[in-house]
Amino acid sequence: MGTNEKIWIACGVVGFLLLLALAAGLYWLCKARARRAVDATLEDVKVTDLVPGVEGVLFSSDELLGPAGATEPTWDSDVIILDTTLGVPTFGRYPIRGSKAVFYRALGIAGRVVGEDVRQRALQSEVVVSSEGCTRSGMNWALAHIFCSQLYSAAVDDNSEIDLRNTLMNVAQAVFSEGVAKCVDDMRRNRSPSGRGITVLVHLPFSSARSAVMSREEQAEYFAGCLAEAAISNVRGRFGAKIKVCCGSEELRALCTETVRRTVEELQDQNLQTW
Repeated sequence: MGTNEKIWIACGVVGFLLLLALAAGLYWLCKARARRAVDATLEDVKVTDLVPGVEGVLFSSDELLGPAGATEPTWDSDVIILDTTLGVPTFGRYPIRGSKAVFYRALGIAGRVVGEDVRQRALQSEVVVSSEGCTRSGMNWALAHIFCSQLYSAAVDDNSEIDLRNTLMNVAQAVFSEGVAKCVDDMRRNRSPSGRGITVLVHLPFSSARSAVMSREEQAEYFAGCLAEAAISNVRGRFGAKIKVCCGSEELRALCTETVRRTVEELQDQNLQTW
């Protein structure tokens, strides 16, 4: 083999190695950028830009009214409250006793009869607004219900866990549904002053009746993962409102945040692998 041939072979090998190194570098650069994007979007425990047009999804240790123990709303924006309590349309009145009574009293609707029109609309829509009002500080609110019979069913069988997981997934998807988007749009057009933000509040859905099938932590973790996937994939979520998930404790907030971080990273990795 002549000297020139050896030189050309050597150059070819070097060129191939350089191309391989360049390809590997580009891959890791894209992956690093994707991970930095995830970290940036989760800064301050806030998932932003999961769907274009959605300002952010915040997992908070607050309850619906605000910090634990709050007996009146502490909101700094107009709010759409998503309630997964099944009993409201069933019993015909807002509860005056029980764990949710404080919340309904704070809105000034505890004991109020739920209109027949609300119960009828509940048979046709996944998201139904039942009441509207204004806080003492001048913030508008609308109470909307997502009906989830499986959360309150005490029946336990071989399909209980599957049914519960499907219900939690349905609630997560409903957060980004056309029904919620319409609630936000109606408030923005008819009630919110120009320039004031709107926040969609949702408490962690939890089935105490099926806690033996999935613990509170397992339910919270699964819901958070479903919410992250729904936010990324559901283009109907483009309604330009913040979404605040009220976890009720720092432990659940941290669990949900880490679940969302992991879910987003996994989806980013999947996108890189198909790129």
